[in-house]
Amino acid sequence: EAVALGRRLAKEFNLFEHVTNEHELKDGFKFYRFTDPARRTRKSHSGEVKLEVSDYLNRVAEVLRKFIEIKDRTYHLIKYKKCFVASDAVSVMIEKGVVNSREEA
Repeated sequence: EAVALGRRLAKEFNLFEHVTNEHELKDGFKFYRFTDPARRTRKSHSGEVKLEVSDYLNRVAEVLRKFIEIKDRTYHLIKYKKCFVASDAVSVMIEKGVVNSREEA
């Protein structure tokens, strides 16, 4: 449930992305970063449309921004700026009652 919701936020609403754009959201040690709000568009068949996010998704995004630790991280000697770990995002969604469990993901 948490991973599915996170993937929806990333894929449909461009809320965040993998630091090298290689992975969908996975419950593991992968780095993601929030996108610039000016770049947030919704993908459609006719192209990209300026994002209109529902109140619910805005609340989820706010919870993630508020409780996920955003910082520079290093992996294989490469530094990634202002990012978070996917498993932390999943944990926050569970702890804050956004979803019920990690297993449902």
